[in-house]
Amino acid sequence: MTAQLKSRLKAGLQTAVKRRARHACESAELESRVRAAVELIELERKEKLLLDEIIQKINTGLGLSGILEFVFDSFQPLVPYDRIGFALMDPDGRVLQTRWSKSLSGMVKLGVGYSAPIANSSLDVVLHTGVPRILNDLPGHLQKNPASESTRLIVAEGMRSSLTCPLVANGKAVGFLFFSSRAFDAYRQVHVERFMRIAQRLSLIVEKGRCYEETARTNARLAMLMDDMLPPSIHRQLVPGKEELLAESIDDATILFADLVGFSSWSSQIPPERVVGLLNKLFSSFDRLVRRHGLCKIGTQGDSYLVLGGAPIRRPNHLESAASLAIAMQRVLANIRQTESLPLTARIGIHAGPVVAGVIGRLVHRYDAWGATVNMASRLESTAHPGAIQVSEPVYARLRARFTLEERGWVDLKGFGPQRTYWLVGRKKRERPGGAAQVVSP
Repeated sequence: MTAQLKSRLKAGLQTAVKRRARHACESAELESRVRAAVELIELERKEKLLLDEIIQKINTGLGLSGILEFVFDSFQPLVPYDRIGFALMDPDGRVLQTRWSKSLSGMVKLGVGYSAPIANSSLDVVLHTGVPRILNDLPGHLQKNPASESTRLIVAEGMRSSLTCPLVANGKAVGFLFFSSRAFDAYRQVHVERFMRIAQRLSLIVEKGRCYEETARTNARLAMLMDDMLPPSIHRQLVPGKEELLAESIDDATILFADLVGFSSWSSQIPPERVVGLLNKLFSSFDRLVRRHGLCKIGTQGDSYLVLGGAPIRRPNHLESAASLAIAMQRVLANIRQTESLPLTARIGIHAGPVVAGVIGRLVHRYDAWGATVNMASRLESTAHPGAIQVSEPVYARLRARFTLEERGWVDLKGFGPQRTYWLVGRKKRERPGGAAQVVSP
């Protein structure tokens, strides 16, 4: 073989090797691009599945906290984090308040309720640009911004990097998601791009979840108001738009009337805000006692308070419960007299017997009771001494085994004539085994 031929063969071989190497590089690069494309498609598929699953959960009634719990449990494949925080802006957009936070370490120092103004803060810039912010050295950022209380708390939790993501729904900023990591340099531009892809849908989802939660809270408040206006067993029977009378006769019920003594006199000498505050404090305490004793508040009128026992829920010991309630009410009044330094006393009257009860009113419903039993309890209250509980003779006969009562004598009650009445003093003591006396609290 000639030298010239050998040279040609060698050059051809080198060219083939180079071509093969180039093809191998191109193949590796193509394979890398295909792998990256597959990974991106897989990530986008996971993003879509996660967001679709959140939407399904919202449609089944999942609230905002549940949504954020799901994000915390599921978003690790998309964005690295050891901690997620969520904060909402107030309606004016001036203050940001933490509404939810969770950490894998379990240590949360920047917790629910933390608030800070947005103006002149680093978050103000994030809001205006709409672009997530990366801080890959939180301790260094804290050194440059020592006044940042939120950064100090996050660093104290052990976090070293953060990704701050604005949430904008329907063109309006609603809050932020804060992803934090215990590692330095945890976040890259790819995480920003990834979040930007899902930000719009996630923002709408979070806003929808917040609206659901607010609606649930509003409904709960309305239910509480309805419970205050009507017994739960009654307002559940009311059908909107249906004019159906709810009325019943109860053979044996208890009526308790309470009325503040000299209210007009002393209330005119203090500011109106204090008057309303005192009545709210007093009647709220009475409301809690009524529920605790299983009775029904009929309502208030000015400084009067009316309670019904034995209806709408039937119970055999309604009279004893009403007696215990009256004693507890007098204790509440004594405590308020001491703390407020006011001559706050009440007369209370109790009678038991048949009543008619039902719902009246079309626009504003009210559960009420009528009959001679109601009138008798009212007369017993109006003729009682300040700070005393006056009961009728039938009530005395039913309570004397368990309560201490003192005979007052004959009292002329309007519409009923002379009636023998008694003062309810308290529950009787009973003997413990061994002879030690025990006072039974009402």
